[in-house]
Amino acid sequence: MANKSRGQPQNKTPKLIPCATDHDFSTLTTKLKIKEDMLDKIDQKNKQLYLENERLKRENEILERDKEAALSRLSKIAGEKLAKGNPSITDLGDPNRPTKLGERWSSLYTDEWTDAFEEISTKCKTNKTAVPEKILLKIVDWCYTTCSKLSQNQAKRIELLLQDVALQFNLQDESKNDINQNIHAKCGMTVTEEDDSIKPFIETFRSQRQNNERLMETAVKRCVDDYVKSNNEATEYEIIFVKKCSQLCWCICIADPPMVIEYKNFERHKIDSMKFNKYNRSGTTVEFVVWPALFLYKDGPVLAKGTVQTNG
Repeated sequence: MANKSRGQPQNKTPKLIPCATDHDFSTLTTKLKIKEDMLDKIDQKNKQLYLENERLKRENEILERDKEAALSRLSKIAGEKLAKGNPSITDLGDPNRPTKLGERWSSLYTDEWTDAFEEISTKCKTNKTAVPEKILLKIVDWCYTTCSKLSQNQAKRIELLLQDVALQFNLQDESKNDINQNIHAKCGMTVTEEDDSIKPFIETFRSQRQNNERLMETAVKRCVDDYVKSNNEATEYEIIFVKKCSQLCWCICIADPPMVIEYKNFERHKIDSMKFNKYNRSGTTVEFVVWPALFLYKDGPVLAKGTVQTNG
């Protein structure tokens, strides 16, 4: 029996593949729909996150710019407070800082002064008593004196204007009845009584005019025009010298505190080598000043040495 069954083919029951029902299709469709919805939500979320990230980037850039601007303003304010009343501390970005003015003062002597000296020397050949160096020193004196007066008058006008504005504000704060009673007393107030209210404005004005090109141009034009009117035979380089000298004298006079140049009352005194160099003689006594010395402020340190002619 065993051998017989091994030799004959056996009938095997075939495996049936189950057919998908409508229920199965519905389930798959539902799952696909859920996945598609999830992908859409993820995509939308990614877009939202991208937009939010871009917005935050823009805000961060704005904040960085604001921070830099604030730090710059803070640094400027700190520098101004530190330098206030201390001319030895200066802003290195200021083209009119004292050290730069000292360099320009020395350059004015070696450059424009030399050109003007040659022209004036030629013009003075027929006049044996004329000394070109003294003529040029008179030009410097004229420019310095003119700029000093212009600067002081301008500051005084601004002060008076600010006092008037402060007075008007004070009067407006009073009632109409009080005005009639107190106006004469108010108008009689001294400068000291109004100082506290206008002092910040005056300090701002003094600070801003140091780099105000229009104010400098006005002062220089005034100097040049007045000089040409009173010197009809002024030469080309002479006028250039007046212009350059006026520019520097204006910057010197409006510095806070004002810088000063010294050139008076040195004759017949022993040369001060800390303030002056010798011109073309080797003596020890001053005969006349050729070029003024520049100081940071009155009785302050020397920024640029002057030059004197000695007696020997």
